[in-house]
Amino acid sequence: MELYDLAEQQYGLVTRRQARELGVRLAPPHWEACSTRVLRASGSSRTDKQRLMAAVLDAGPGAVVSHGAAAWLWQIPGFGMRVVDVSRPRRRSRRPSILAVVHEPRLLPVGHCAAVDGIPVTTAERTLCDVAATARRERTERAVDSALARQVVDLGRLWLTFGDLTARGRPGRTRMGLILADRQPGYIAPESELEARFIELIAAAGLAPPERQVDVGGPEWVGRVDFLYRRARLVVELDGRLGHSSLLDRAADVRRDRALHAAGFEVLRFGWADVVLHPHRTVAQLRAALAVAPAA
Repeated sequence: MELYDLAEQQYGLVTRRQARELGVRLAPPHWEACSTRVLRASGSSRTDKQRLMAAVLDAGPGAVVSHGAAAWLWQIPGFGMRVVDVSRPRRRSRRPSILAVVHEPRLLPVGHCAAVDGIPVTTAERTLCDVAATARRERTERAVDSALARQVVDLGRLWLTFGDLTARGRPGRTRMGLILADRQPGYIAPESELEARFIELIAAAGLAPPERQVDVGGPEWVGRVDFLYRRARLVVELDGRLGHSSLLDRAADVRRDRALHAAGFEVLRFGWADVVLHPHRTVAQLRAALAVAPAA
């Protein structure tokens, strides 16, 4: 029973070494091989998390899920399970793995390791630094902002982790350094892909960046708006693809816009189609609204 209890904690998996230590012989039909070192309890659910756990167990002591697979485990959008990456301490084991791509970084301290649902994994901050080595800058930036917005990572800890890994020649070092240079203390990450695309659109058009996620109102608080051009008294709200589509959503938006107008603000609302499919028209509307800004 002790072996099955262990298997239950490991998504239906055990290693031959664990079985030997418990004095149990593993044999069909109760156990089937995932690799020469890892066996699966017959009838156990074959899930993505079982696949990750099998890769960690197969890679040996100290191994953790890393890179894109770790980003998937941390639920950072844009990453999947097509390839399983595992990192383990250098020189801890030389054995290859048929279940994962194995990395042996120079530095893999305990502080860079965590667990998600019982699966050993690099911390979300270390994961982003590792992802920067292989992903394009735009994809890495989106991953960083998504993780910050979802509070999966802490910006201060991300800076500290990056500081641990600044050895000259480390893959992704320059890319992550440039990304973090734009994300100083107080930085507010876009809360959605639409917000990220709107920010990119503003920058490409050469417009001044607005304040983001600002509480506004007159004598009474109206709410938190997506973007604010304070001098122009202009609020920009973004309506995502899935939100603001029902009658109740639209009615709430109308009430909110009336309250903002009463407090002295102009309001522009843009949806996914405006930002992604008709960017020139969106920029023209924004320029026109900013052009009539009151004098300072």
